[in-house]
Amino acid sequence: VKTRQGWRKIRRTIRTPTELAEAAQSLGATDLYYSVSWWADPVRVSDRLHAHRLLGSDLAFDLDAPPPLGETTWNWARRAMRWLLAAMEDEPGYAIQDDYPAWTGHKGYRLVYDDVGLVLPPDPTQRLAVLEARRAALVTRLLGRAQSTLRPREAALLRRCWDRRVTLNPFTVIRVLGTTHSATGRPSIPLARPAWRTKAWHSASLWASPNPSLGVMTRPESWSVMAP
Repeated sequence: VKTRQGWRKIRRTIRTPTELAEAAQSLGATDLYYSVSWWADPVRVSDRLHAHRLLGSDLAFDLDAPPPLGETTWNWARRAMRWLLAAMEDEPGYAIQDDYPAWTGHKGYRLVYDDVGLVLPPDPTQRLAVLEARRAALVTRLLGRAQSTLRPREAALLRRCWDRRVTLNPFTVIRVLGTTHSATGRPSIPLARPAWRTKAWHSASLWASPNPSLGVMTRPESWSVMAP
């Protein structure tokens, strides 16, 4: 969890939303995150020293609107998300999770996939290297596909919106869906699938609608609502 004093870890097993809320409250959490990777001893994992405890990992994409935030740049992030969704349909080793795509509560979108094709070696000391090589190969394939199928400007916008560090890093943590982003006061929530398939839909509606998944097209009067 993130607190006003810095990062803290919940040092016990969480089984229910109530237990999560109680643990977060006890730590004074302002933001809640979870690891995309699974570890035999997650409390001890923070760097490569304990990377041999890796058991598996989900694949995550962050598509953020670059500054200055506004309708145009949010639309770039939305288009980048839609392109990646289509491109990942040609990657049989991955299956998108039921709660995604999602709005992050701040600058854009997140996609999370089950890595159904990941095979980790029996030797735990080799697992991190195998995972990192698999992630790097995927990113290289996707960038190559973008370069060959998109116009130069569109490919450049994809690279600008896609935070590839999130995709490549097995130690990445991402926001728990349904929790609020402390910088905006807006929740990170799943998007209804028909909404993100609608060409006219864009992120501006998320700031005006109490139910962003509906894709309501009401444009906020001022972009100042993004200020903390």
